[in-house]
Amino acid sequence: MTTFQLLGPVGCLDGGAPVPIGPPRQRCVLAVLAASANAVVMPEELVDRVWGADPPPSARATLHTYVSRLRSVLSSPAAAVLRRHGGYVLETEPESVDLVHFRRLVRRARSAADDEAAVRLLRAAVELWRGAPLLGISGEWAERTRRLLTLERLSAVVECHEVELRLGGREGLLDELYALAAEHPENEQVARNLMTALYRAGRRAEALGRYAALRGRLADQLGVDPAAATQELSARIERGDAALAAVPGPGAGAAVRGTGGRGAAGRGGLPAVPRQLPRVNRLVGREQELAVLDGFTAPRAGGTPPLRVVEGPEGIGKTALAVHWARRAADRYPDGQVFVDLHGSGPAEGGREAVPAADALRFALWSLGVPPPTAPRGAGPGENGGGAGAGGSAGTGDPGDLAALRLAYDEATRGLRVVIVLDDAGGTGQVAPFLPGPAAGAVIVTARRGTELGGLDRLAPVRRLRLAALTEHQSVRLLTEMLGEARVRTEPEALARIVELCGRRPGALGDAAERAAGRPRLALADLADSLAAAEGR
Repeated sequence: MTTFQLLGPVGCLDGGAPVPIGPPRQRCVLAVLAASANAVVMPEELVDRVWGADPPPSARATLHTYVSRLRSVLSSPAAAVLRRHGGYVLETEPESVDLVHFRRLVRRARSAADDEAAVRLLRAAVELWRGAPLLGISGEWAERTRRLLTLERLSAVVECHEVELRLGGREGLLDELYALAAEHPENEQVARNLMTALYRAGRRAEALGRYAALRGRLADQLGVDPAAATQELSARIERGDAALAAVPGPGAGAAVRGTGGRGAAGRGGLPAVPRQLPRVNRLVGREQELAVLDGFTAPRAGGTPPLRVVEGPEGIGKTALAVHWARRAADRYPDGQVFVDLHGSGPAEGGREAVPAADALRFALWSLGVPPPTAPRGAGPGENGGGAGAGGSAGTGDPGDLAALRLAYDEATRGLRVVIVLDDAGGTGQVAPFLPGPAAGAVIVTARRGTELGGLDRLAPVRRLRLAALTEHQSVRLLTEMLGEARVRTEPEALARIVELCGRRPGALGDAAERAAGRPRLALADLADSLAAAEGR
């Protein structure tokens, strides 16, 4: 089997034996192709990444020579450099590239059924690294990619440490945390993990000393205080929080992964939290709307937090706005984020039916680590992976069942600083069981324009935000960020036409940009003609 190595010195192995892949620039060609395995890379992009912004006149001819040499040394039928659609592609099994394998392991870990499985996958991912990535090649692309990949590895290592701490830690974890903190002294996630491990080891004074040193560095270098989550952890250590010191017993990691809140008591009271926000399209030009959502904070006299409702037509960017706001506000809601897709707009184009309120509540309870009072009829709670949905079961309409679920939900969220995102609500009945919501948290709902949600005002203070289309300037900015300035500035008239045909809706603009990004040689004028033909214009 031929394998490609990017997570360390750039290399290639055939059956375990090194393949001679030539001088540094030829290695860089292979690295670019391997990083985009099974995708076409155009010659101009290869020239830019290998030689930088000012390539010599001979760069194109030299590139052809490098590709020819790589073809000759990659003789395995399972891995070959081929000419496709005017560019080059490395066709190979995806996991034969260590970078691809690493990313797949991390994704599997984040949707693993329990913490033990997650740790095994994260450890396997980190063990693929053999040093700094892309060693042996230089240039702007290599340096930029090296920095980004290093951050990816750090994120996986930190996440692994967090899960291991939830499981009680292991021998050698403290040494790893010391080394990582020395390498990343301003990283607050690393600092929090080290503080927690020190406190558990009975070294409370040293844990507080670490916090004081971090606070001093941040103040001196950036003029800021530590994040709210770091300050809270320091306060818990200072007051000798017994729950934080507790170590789970054997099997504690078998609970539903990615949960927190009251259900975390099954793990020795450790602060495991759900992080379910999905990846969404790029958010551009919604700064004012984000500020409005931030301003929706005034509760009723009784302390009930307001319900945030984002309304608008299909494709206007409601989900992207809600998720972006929830992610931005994460420090204010350290107990996590639960994302429930209610499918309220119906099963268009083969989609799923609207989720019954009882099933949505069950999913939220599982997400918070609380077994529902009644078992769901149908698919189990683990089938929704990371909060993308609330379960496919039709559930039950029994009022007593729903009342029991509501009581359990109210108890689970009491006092929690958690964000509940109810996406694509189809009516008051799907949302009402979640209200008034956690007293210290936030509930945000997205719904298409015209959805009947009027009855919610009797249950909680409601703050509505109605999304309009982007401005022309914002639309152009979105396309520019997705396609690059060099591509859009050569066809300003076609760009303006695409914006008009998309109705300045982020969803349609994103789809158009993805079509253009997938075909780098497609003229924007041709894309505009295609969009117009599809609409019969």
